[in-house]
Amino acid sequence: MPTYTVNLSTNKFAIAEEVLSSATKVLITAGFEAAEVAGLLRKAADQIDSGAAISDQADQSDQDTRAFAPSSRGKYDIFDRYDETPQKRSLARLTKRASAIGYADTEEDLEKAFEILQQSLPLAEDALKWIVSECSAAGIRVEPHKDEWLENASDEELDRENEIVFLDDWQVNGDFQLNQIGVLARSYAHAGNLEGFSSLVKLIKAYQVIYERENLEEIERATDALEALASFKEFLAAYRGSGELMQSTILDEFILRSGFSGGTYFLEGWLDLFSKEGFLQRYKRSNRWRILI
Repeated sequence: MPTYTVNLSTNKFAIAEEVLSSATKVLITAGFEAAEVAGLLRKAADQIDSGAAISDQADQSDQDTRAFAPSSRGKYDIFDRYDETPQKRSLARLTKRASAIGYADTEEDLEKAFEILQQSLPLAEDALKWIVSECSAAGIRVEPHKDEWLENASDEELDRENEIVFLDDWQVNGDFQLNQIGVLARSYAHAGNLEGFSSLVKLIKAYQVIYERENLEEIERATDALEALASFKEFLAAYRGSGELMQSTILDEFILRSGFSGGTYFLEGWLDLFSKEGFLQRYKRSNRWRILI
């Protein structure tokens, strides 16, 4: 039984790499040689190591800081141009197509949802790179997750919140919440579709995108559930030859013994899978589900 390790959050290091790359391109465009840019970056690093850069910043007055701070209007100018990018426009169209699928409760709908996700993720990554690069060139600070930043920001930073671009704000990724991730994860887990779920995890780990917490939690729930698929089948095999069994009784027994936290939704889906495989019979009699192994 495969074990899935899922870590999908875009981190500050990924953003830092994009900011430094953008700054380097800006300096070279301005006429600096590559060696000169490298020297400037090394000098900046030395100042940070020595504490000089931090001390200089601390000695500035609030008035001086505000004078050199990027204007909030500059941020919204970037948002206006961002809305007109090909990536953002394409994502908006794909989001509309995804909304028409809804909960994707058929095999055909699942295939459509996965195809839309395949098209969306590279566009979403390119869109985020575009806005990080533009903000870097304009001297506007970028943070990946607003709630996480709010938890640790100082009073002074909170007062200047409007000058920051948060990559999980609706202005940035409102057109690609990628809700089909949660739908696909739950559907694959319910069907016991290990191949489909593995493809989903591989796909979303391939791109640096801001994923909603709800989608990540759905991925984790599906991961935890699928880890129990093999043990559930082994549990049922122990009842082979025992005659007709009440489905509700056998499911309650498995949850009690194993501590399975996924509830009966996933277990009922796996019973359907095992029935199709010929491992057991599942039928309804006197309006109650029963199984025969």
